[in-house]
Amino acid sequence: MTLVPIWAPERWLLIFETKCHWRFGWLIPGRFKHVFAVGYVVAIDTWMVYSVERDNTKIGAWRPGPDFERWLSGVIPRAGVLKIAACRAPMPMPWFSFWCVPAVRHLLGLRSGALWPDQLWRYCLANGAEIVVDADAAASDRGNRTRKGAEARG
Repeated sequence: MTLVPIWAPERWLLIFETKCHWRFGWLIPGRFKHVFAVGYVVAIDTWMVYSVERDNTKIGAWRPGPDFERWLSGVIPRAGVLKIAACRAPMPMPWFSFWCVPAVRHLLGLRSGALWPDQLWRYCLANGAEIVVDADAAASDRGNRTRKGAEARG
């Protein structure tokens, strides 16, 4: 029997951070050092956050509003953001790894061999992802490069 989550977002925002919270993050190849997923669930009017990190997994839920916008605006200056549809294809959990990239691939059902955030960024773009925030603009411009919550949801 296959269970389909009622509260699973149809589209996700993938946040590709250029800064790493791990002291050995400089060893991660490419400009992106971490990726996590944020998805809006219409049925419960909630933003879901899923982030697998070196020492734990963070799962959060935010109601749309100023608190969520403030949290997200604190992340955006050091990140690139893609919007991508969830594939929901059955996919076995990688047996050898559980860090941010394989975890996000598994969450969205992406059939990618990406191991590093930069590889996942390129795979997503090649498979229909839309750039919401350009990482290069995020690094060079502190102005408003984001779309507000309702716009990012659609």
